[in-house]
Amino acid sequence: MELHIDENVQPVTQTARRILFHLRKKIAATVRYLDPEGIIEPVSVGTSTPWVSPVVIIPKNDDTIRLCVEMRMPNRAIKREGYSSHTVGNLSLALNGATVYSKFDLCQAIII
Repeated sequence: MELHIDENVQPVTQTARRILFHLRKKIAATVRYLDPEGIIEPVSVGTSTPWVSPVVIIPKNDDTIRLCVEMRMPNRAIKREGYSSHTVGNLSLALNGATVYSKFDLCQAIII
């Protein structure tokens, strides 16, 4: 996948949101899981970047959390590409006669 960035959009550095004290251990555990998986990567202290977006913590029903990033500001710099999407009718015709199917679980939205 390639993102086309509009260089005319001014980068935005957003301030961090407050993190509730009782969620800090869960956040640390989530980061310890996501880092070795290659989903997130560490940034050196003192490294500067023009785009900074706040982390958003979403509590889940099973007492864990989902770590998200609020991307509304950076999304403004992405040039949208138009493409036609398939309809259910087109997909069912394309799958007619197929004997092997795949199922993807995007619960964690991890692509390996």
